[in-house]
Amino acid sequence: MKTTITTDAATGAVTLTYDADSGMRKTRMFYCRPAGGAVFEVDGRGNHSSVCRGLKQSGIVVSSPTLAALAGVIRAEYDRMHRAELRKRRRDLEAARAVRDELNQSARAAFGPAIKARRK
Repeated sequence: MKTTITTDAATGAVTLTYDADSGMRKTRMFYCRPAGGAVFEVDGRGNHSSVCRGLKQSGIVVSSPTLAALAGVIRAEYDRMHRAELRKRRRDLEAARAVRDELNQSARAAFGPAIKARRK
């Protein structure tokens, strides 16, 4: 499914909906003061927490110059989060391939002579 970012016309709050790594559809709601400033997220229980770079819960706090610019700020931070996830997946895949190749090489070294002798 595609990622959607919508802005509530009455409040200016921004809703971000995307597919998480777990395969589940995730919806998050963000807001800031009308004059701009720190960006906050409201979770499903009504708790408010500040949002950091990459839409994380710790790190450098994200701020928006105005409420009207909030959707663009959330889009940029979502892109940052998504790129970081892709980099992590790529690193994990490369590590798994390296382990696989190492296991294959040690198996060839251990069993290669026996296989060659059996073929003769």
